[in-house]
Amino acid sequence: MSRSDNIVAYWGGNADEDRLSAYCDATVNVITISTIIYQGEGQLPTMLDMEQPCGQAFFANTQLAYCPDLATDITHCQSKGIAVMVSLDSGNGTDIDWYGSESRARAYANLLWDLFLGGQSISRPFGDAQLDGVDFPCSWSDFASGCKAFLDQLQSHFQSDTVSRPYYSVVSVFCSDITSSGLITANLDAIYVAVHTGACSVAHYGDDALWNYGSWDSWVTSQADSDALKLYLLVPASATFGVDYVNPDRLAYIAMSTAARYPAHFGGIVYFDAAAAAANNGFQKSLRHAFSNVSHTSSLGIVPAVSTLSFSPVKTATSTSAGTASVSPTSSPTAPSQAPSFTLATAQETAPGSLASSKASKSTLVIAIVVAFAILVLAGIISFISVCIYRRRKRKVAEAGARLEGEEESNEASEPILRPFYAYPQPSSSVLDSEKPVALSHPTVMSSSPGRVQGLTMSHLQAIQVRRDSEDTIISVLHGSPRTLKNRSHYCQGMDMVISPVPLSPALA
Repeated sequence: MSRSDNIVAYWGGNADEDRLSAYCDATVNVITISTIIYQGEGQLPTMLDMEQPCGQAFFANTQLAYCPDLATDITHCQSKGIAVMVSLDSGNGTDIDWYGSESRARAYANLLWDLFLGGQSISRPFGDAQLDGVDFPCSWSDFASGCKAFLDQLQSHFQSDTVSRPYYSVVSVFCSDITSSGLITANLDAIYVAVHTGACSVAHYGDDALWNYGSWDSWVTSQADSDALKLYLLVPASATFGVDYVNPDRLAYIAMSTAARYPAHFGGIVYFDAAAAAANNGFQKSLRHAFSNVSHTSSLGIVPAVSTLSFSPVKTATSTSAGTASVSPTSSPTAPSQAPSFTLATAQETAPGSLASSKASKSTLVIAIVVAFAILVLAGIISFISVCIYRRRKRKVAEAGARLEGEEESNEASEPILRPFYAYPQPSSSVLDSEKPVALSHPTVMSSSPGRVQGLTMSHLQAIQVRRDSEDTIISVLHGSPRTLKNRSHYCQGMDMVISPVPLSPALA
């Protein structure tokens, strides 16, 4: 197995579940049908609580259900690249169980091959639909030889059918037993480690004294022919099972952190079951999303899980010894005691993480387009306002210019224009010699004699035009109040002045 983020779901035996095809989506890589129950030598097995998906159709003289609708769902899921496996019950750990003897174990392996996998039988519950593998508990050291015989026999069948599909073998075991059970590892594709109860539960992740994944990884590494063997964490999809439960985000973090630290053998997450996950606020969707987020935001180099899968060929058979105690993930009748695993890798994969990334990219693109459009609209509004302000100012300037021109024309018409001194009328001697105030009606040339200026009524003084003696050159034009002009006239001794009763033209001044 080349992946570290596979997700496996159990299905079956839950009264609230939908049909199998409803759960075959991008959130899972494998679905395991639970559970096949051994009925003894010479008898066909039964399937746990299959009344809902299978109805009341049974093969003659047996309790093995005939499930054509389920067969359709199986092929539908497989067409989407999702592997469909079957799990076996754990039995009672006695001599009469299918693993109680080597001969019985081999016979049961042959029967399962014919009924559910690539063999032939008139009593196939799923018709021509062929499942992709078997998930079984087999960790009792007292029955190691039976478990080994069962696995060897299955492997011989798997190797005989290399054309139609690869097949997978999975064993489940409690986390407390994995290193001490003498568990078979040869010919296995995965081990589902139940971490939902006990001191080594996933609830104790982070406590190195209790969470001992490192010892499991070391143990697997030490086994022969275990290079491709993967370890999965088997957990509940809901707190309703009454065992240790962690939410999808936390679970994804634990999984990806473990994969980063122990990349060689970590395979993914197995949860029970599909119906409970859907009822728990879409546990399966949250888990896949969290897997994708953790994968993309870390530097683990882990590829997000795929929605369309192909499988690698079956490996060559090799054998070792078998194991110890019975395994059951939970005491709940709906909680499976084992789970599947397989190699998931191929050409034309469409990763859910990639889909999420694609959606995120599309969302980012849409946001960028909206922001750009908003900026363009805002720029247009600002430009429009600027043009309006410019035109308004231009209009006001034009109006002000016209008004000034009118005022200048008015001033030119009403106010005297500065002219050379010889052009102004000369006052009569009586006016110049008068000691009384003189009322002037127009600008008048006067000597700079202070006395004469002082004799003028101050209200007549609006401007004084000063020139030098015997010259027409205008030195300055003085404006101001009458009192100021009278005072300033004292500084004009020896100069002639034009005394004006009105302001001289501003343009000329």
